Amino acid sequence: MIRGGLAFIAGLRALLRETPLRRVLWRMLALLLTLMLLVSASSLALFAWGLESWLPQGEDSWYMHLLASILWGLAVMFSLLVAAVAYALLAAIALAPWLEELAALAERPPRDTPATSFWRSIGQSSWHTLMPLLGLLPYALAALPCMLIPGIGMAFAAAIWWLGSLRFLSFELSDIPASRRQMDWSQRRHHVNHHRWFYLGFSGMASLLLMVPILNILVVPAAVVALSRSMDELSDAQAR
Repeated sequence: MIRGGLAFIAGLRALLRETPLRRVLWRMLALLLTLMLLVSASSLALFAWGLESWLPQGEDSWYMHLLASILWGLAVMFSLLVAAVAYALLAAIALAPWLEELAALAERPPRDTPATSFWRSIGQSSWHTLMPLLGLLPYALAALPCMLIPGIGMAFAAAIWWLGSLRFLSFELSDIPASRRQMDWSQRRHHVNHHRWFYLGFSGMASLLLMVPILNILVVPAAVVALSRSMDELSDAQAR
């Protein structure tokens, strides 16, 4: 798990330090900022709805103030987690052509993978997002009834959604490197399941940084760089 987190940090460092990677990042920056602003506005609306729905009304005792503080914190965490998943999803689809170029530059050694057209790259990324989204659905369905339970229910909902988010991010952030290795869905699922602790640490680090302003816009390209350099090592270790 620690190895996954360190691999992500190494990818972020390479993205900022290596000139060819940084040039691609500059070209993506405007769209990354636009997506983050849209997602942030949506998460604020979700946060406001959460406060209105979950905070107790009409009570003035000390323990209700304590409960209100706890629920406020959980509402913040839940809205941030939803925003993190939404941003990763939209960025991976909208930026697919630039992320593929970034992956090609990051690979060591370079792979002889045919270039994909702009629209085909977006179409493939959209299709490859479908299965992880379906995998996220059971977590969402489990979290929904928990949200209706006063008090502790919100904590369970946030925990369930966080676990589902980590699973989703494991597939979403590895989409471009996996596509360049011609991996179908069953191969991707086997790869992530076999290296679940690596991806738990990797996606955990990514989810934390997705909640940090400024750094969050770098998470998706940094993940592509990191996995472009780590995926072959993981596959070689699995083969041995």
